[in-house]
Amino acid sequence: MSRRVAAVLLAAVAATGLAACDSGGGTTAPGASSSAAAAVAPDPAGAVPTGISVPIAGWNLAFAPTARDAATAIKAVDPANKPPAAGQQFVMVTITAKNSGPDKASPAAVLTFSFTGSDGVQYGLGQAAPCGMIPNDLTKFTDVPPGETVNGTVCEVVPTGAINGGSWLAAAATGGMKLTYGLG
Repeated sequence: MSRRVAAVLLAAVAATGLAACDSGGGTTAPGASSSAAAAVAPDPAGAVPTGISVPIAGWNLAFAPTARDAATAIKAVDPANKPPAAGQQFVMVTITAKNSGPDKASPAAVLTFSFTGSDGVQYGLGQAAPCGMIPNDLTKFTDVPPGETVNGTVCEVVPTGAINGGSWLAAAATGGMKLTYGLG
């Protein structure tokens, strides 16, 4: 692990202790609740906390708190969107992505995103638009200039029982570095 990544992760762990002091003014995914439910499991050990930016594949990424049931927000974007199957939910997150590379780029061209359920299954690998049309789809951002930041969403279809205690995975499309983000 590089010293830079280790320093960022150390800062993320330190920031976790400050999370209880959050005034609630952070960015949340459309449809996400700003208050935590009592039955929500803690994020997996080693997960980057929400709101902490970490470099990967020429981008600095920070995940907002996850919308664990985003069906209403997704239906609002396109009434033709079909609801998830019985026993499943749309899980959506807003990602802040800053292009830290030297050229214009698209985050979706060099990064993959998936949801790892508490059942250990990775949801979203190889699926194209599993939730239908979503608000502010991260894959729609192309040619982002160096130093510029975009905020977009990704969504996966996950069994209801596998959401609590799950996490997001961001990975370089070419292999190598992977980051696990908590749900917040």
